[in-house]
Amino acid sequence: MYSGKKVLVAGGTGVLGFPMVKELVRRGAIVNVIGMEEAEHVIKYLPADVKYLKKNLLDLEECHAAIRSQDIVINLAGTKRSVGIGYKNISKFLVNMLNLQTNIMDVAHSHGIERFLFVGSICEYPALEVRSEDEVWNGKPQQNDWIPGVQKRIGEAQAEAYFLDTGWDAVRIVRPSNVYGPFDNFSAETGQVIPSLIAKLLQNPDVLEVLGDGSNIRDFIYADDVAYWSLEALEKAPPNFPINIGSGQGVTIADIASNLLEISKLKTTIKFTSDVPSGDHKRILDMQRAKKTINYSLRTSLEDGLQKTLEWAKQNPAWIKEKYV
Repeated sequence: MYSGKKVLVAGGTGVLGFPMVKELVRRGAIVNVIGMEEAEHVIKYLPADVKYLKKNLLDLEECHAAIRSQDIVINLAGTKRSVGIGYKNISKFLVNMLNLQTNIMDVAHSHGIERFLFVGSICEYPALEVRSEDEVWNGKPQQNDWIPGVQKRIGEAQAEAYFLDTGWDAVRIVRPSNVYGPFDNFSAETGQVIPSLIAKLLQNPDVLEVLGDGSNIRDFIYADDVAYWSLEALEKAPPNFPINIGSGQGVTIADIASNLLEISKLKTTIKFTSDVPSGDHKRILDMQRAKKTINYSLRTSLEDGLQKTLEWAKQNPAWIKEKYV
């Protein structure tokens, strides 16, 4: 489906954006990337034949200019939030993210884009231990990320509204679990679990501080896997038919910390800070629909993914310095 197609990746300069762009190029697409970073900070990480443009897609004129000539639009634009951030700046986050995702999909609809990938999140779900696609509306999302979860739900409703009103059937929906990998937010303060732990480990190899008591169970998925299976879903899934993309397996935060220490071969002491919020106790995605619809299988084990991510962070201090310091 992708060979020779003009594909716009909005927000293509993050943990999921870079592997998505690489996979699109591998499949023969003509890729344009939109981001907010200065070109010199990101071009060196993109494939040579990919065009990068710095544009503000909150501006409707810039959004139309970016999208009107494309065949396929993939929306990865936005900011990930960690539990540690809490509700700081949550109102600004919500308004900006709603405007951004609404603009991008509305403009894509106005130009009759052939296919549109909407990337939801595990945080859309209510507090279920194992989360299957049809249960997303059966209650309010929980803990600190209920507001980002509702924001993602609204994007899915927007897609369904166009389909019901005009018959626009371009939108395919994926809901990844906890994505990690190279090009993530390696910040000890604002990063999500794995990149935050790696940042702390690199900054202080003597003591690794873990938010919470380490007992929380999460479903982690390597970014390259998400990119591969998202493109499979964009090609093969029915319209407006959400598909989970995760490992389908649970691992405790304590085990993640221990695995990172084992990989790094450091004699680091783990310190748990159990007096801080740590979100839902257990979050795992049900993967049955993905297996039936796109023949899903896990491509990268947790151990391999952690190894690759840690090594990348050690070898790319410039990325962390330019973006997060």
